[in-house]
Amino acid sequence: PNIEDLGQPDPVPASAQNDAASLIPMLGEYVTQCFFSKSWNLRDAALQKVALDLNEGKYDREHPTQVLAVLALLLKKGLADKNVQVVLSCGPLLQALSHRLLARGQLRQQEVHQELEPIMPLLAERLGDANARVDKMSRDVHVDFARCATIGAGFAANHALRPPKKKTVPPRVYSSRLQLLAALV
Repeated sequence: PNIEDLGQPDPVPASAQNDAASLIPMLGEYVTQCFFSKSWNLRDAALQKVALDLNEGKYDREHPTQVLAVLALLLKKGLADKNVQVVLSCGPLLQALSHRLLARGQLRQQEVHQELEPIMPLLAERLGDANARVDKMSRDVHVDFARCATIGAGFAANHALRPPKKKTVPPRVYSSRLQLLAALV
């Protein structure tokens, strides 16, 4: 939406050249530059574009392992973003991953768990987020992952059962984690 208003993205920073090199063959140079841009609206637009393309089947001809690796890289950076809108744009991408790519059953559970392992702590840390939409997105994705045969409830709940990184957290963090666990049972 409003793609003509986005402007030109910055070149990919030198520190991200290796990651960008693995994204460009599948996503193209423009989307990759948008994803690594300093401007949050370009990062947001890149995540939205990839989610739309995944839902429309644009990546169906690519090898599923390669698609999963690219999505894992995007999500690892997107979920750690400081901008709430960028984090929220990870939600539709995570749901497309679960409903579209993993639902086909072409990937082994072990390789899916290996790619998603770095993402799950970031997703669990968003449970109980001060922004209610981020909290809901994180909870919904955990439930989607639990229902996905390739991921499973045990893997989805594992990081929610671990103590939060911070020593003192608001009660809403524990409340959100308990609501998730109750939904999974």
